[in-house]
Amino acid sequence: MIKVRVVALLMGFSTAILMPTVKVIEQQDTLLLQTEYGDYVVTDSVIRELIVAPGFQRLKLIHQYGVTPYSQGGDHFNRFDHSLGVFVLLRHFEAGLDEQIAGLLHDVSHTVFSHVGDFVFDSYWNRYSYQDDIHEWHLEKIGIMSILKKYGYEHACSCQAKKEQRMLEQDRPDLCIDRIEYLLRGGLVDKLITEAEIAPILNDLYFQDGMWIFKDVRSAKKLASIALWLSEHIFGTAWNGFTYTHAAAALKRSVELGLISLDDIHFSTDDVVWEKMKQSEDDLIKQSLDKVVNYNNYYILVDKSEAYDLHLKAKCLGIDPWVQTHEGIKRLTVFDKEFAAEYKRVNDIIAQGWYLKLR
Repeated sequence: MIKVRVVALLMGFSTAILMPTVKVIEQQDTLLLQTEYGDYVVTDSVIRELIVAPGFQRLKLIHQYGVTPYSQGGDHFNRFDHSLGVFVLLRHFEAGLDEQIAGLLHDVSHTVFSHVGDFVFDSYWNRYSYQDDIHEWHLEKIGIMSILKKYGYEHACSCQAKKEQRMLEQDRPDLCIDRIEYLLRGGLVDKLITEAEIAPILNDLYFQDGMWIFKDVRSAKKLASIALWLSEHIFGTAWNGFTYTHAAAALKRSVELGLISLDDIHFSTDDVVWEKMKQSEDDLIKQSLDKVVNYNNYYILVDKSEAYDLHLKAKCLGIDPWVQTHEGIKRLTVFDKEFAAEYKRVNDIIAQGWYLKLR
């Protein structure tokens, strides 16, 4: 499958338009959302208007995993599905409408290729990603802030509001709805769980005193194991860091040459910008894109004791959820030694980073 994807890209064909798996059906005065978490009827005017807004619809064409579809091919999903998933989970757990709005819009400000923007604007190691830093500015630019003001929710996505929206966002290794959603959806895509396993996981979760807590250790371990697998095999891999770095280099060079603009990075879509860069005859852009698509041709992994040219490091996106036990609420790693060992192993691997010998 990867070879087919690579050949298609080199021949000049764009990737297929991402078709959302979340269905939005417009009915009289309502929207019906058909999701992996069940069907939800939306009657709130503000939510309906936000979902159909062009700035939100753009997320259908922003890959959740950045440039991974261009380098790996295969199944993946978009920020539209993820954002609607976050919204319906917040509604499922009865968050306030302002937090539901914040959840719906939390990823609207992503640049093209999602977190590649962190590499372009040098914010990968910051506590907050680049799209968080520009969130309110972006909402204003695309007209969504005017919708929020119309309904009196202009402060729902403010920095101050985010500090209070504990259901939606929390720092790792804690859970939050954003993290829960992309782990469940990522687990589905990579066949780590089935759709039938989602409901039991959600039924075993509750929110109390600012904490997401599992009632059952098996559900906690299932979701936490998905996070470790995705961290080890996607988010924290050498190829992920390598392809993101060179995609960022291509974007920077394209702006420098006037091939694309900063507005394209902030407001355009993945395939549109990818195709623009592919048309360039600039050697640096051509080589950078080739390093994204054919990364295996450009390096081999070596031990740190050997001669290497590049040391790549990443962040581990593992979780260590709280679980209700007979002895009180405890971290999963505290009483599950098998998971604790796996948690340490994956964190150690990613913390060490990858040593690359360039070809």
